[in-house]
Amino acid sequence: MNKTAKTLGVSFLAASQGQHGGYLSHSSSDPSTFKDTSTYSTTFASALILDCLHNCPHTENIKQKLVSFLLSQKTPSGSFNYWDRNDPITQTLPYPDDLDDTFCALAALHRANKKGTNGKTLAQAVTLLALTEIKEGGPYKTWLVPDNAAAVWHDVDPAVNSNIAYFLSLQEVELVSLVELTENAIQSANYTSPYYPNEYPLFYFISRWYRGRLLTSLADAILSRQLSDGSWGSPLKTALALTSLLRLTLPVPKIHQAVSFLCKTQNSDGSWEAEGFCYDPMIQG
Repeated sequence: MNKTAKTLGVSFLAASQGQHGGYLSHSSSDPSTFKDTSTYSTTFASALILDCLHNCPHTENIKQKLVSFLLSQKTPSGSFNYWDRNDPITQTLPYPDDLDDTFCALAALHRANKKGTNGKTLAQAVTLLALTEIKEGGPYKTWLVPDNAAAVWHDVDPAVNSNIAYFLSLQEVELVSLVELTENAIQSANYTSPYYPNEYPLFYFISRWYRGRLLTSLADAILSRQLSDGSWGSPLKTALALTSLLRLTLPVPKIHQAVSFLCKTQNSDGSWEAEGFCYDPMIQG
């Protein structure tokens, strides 16, 4: 992407960052037009933004505020919640803490400051995994709930386990069970999750850590969705697909067209139009 687009994007992030250091999430019943939006403060969006800015110059102030915000959301046991704990929605629509938000936050914090991932942090992470493992060594359930909680809170999700695997990869740890779960998804072309509306977030999460024998198959799945103009149909999908392929370090056909598409669709304030990335919050099922 050209320097002007990056500079504009960073300026937008700086201008829209909250006083507490985090970012607001916008929710709509229409994932394409984002009409009639509701606004919440979440740890999830902030963790993903912090991770994205790891190698981005001129963002130190933004990253420092994000680190402070995320650390303020961490419980004494080391877990995180989807919601900003100070957002009023925690009183009307409370969620249990979960491993998706926890390990996205831990990964982002580790990359922002590796010294912050000390022995205590790792020990807490291991304890949380032990509380949610299906069997020793994983895979892992999404939610930190009691054993007698309703079945809906005991799911095992490939996107969530990919974010766990990503954090572990930063510690140079690979678990066979998480590789197998991911390779089953790749082989069956089943990139679905109850928490994400399409396959692009899963491509993105898997590409952050997976380097196994099905790397080319994963890349082919992403490339098969590329359109003739080099994009994947929308700015968000294009950004996720392009980032995923670049992380897999494989050739990207029409890469210049894809980048050009992103530049052309950027708004004058440095933002891009909103599009659905995950489901939040779930209403009436």
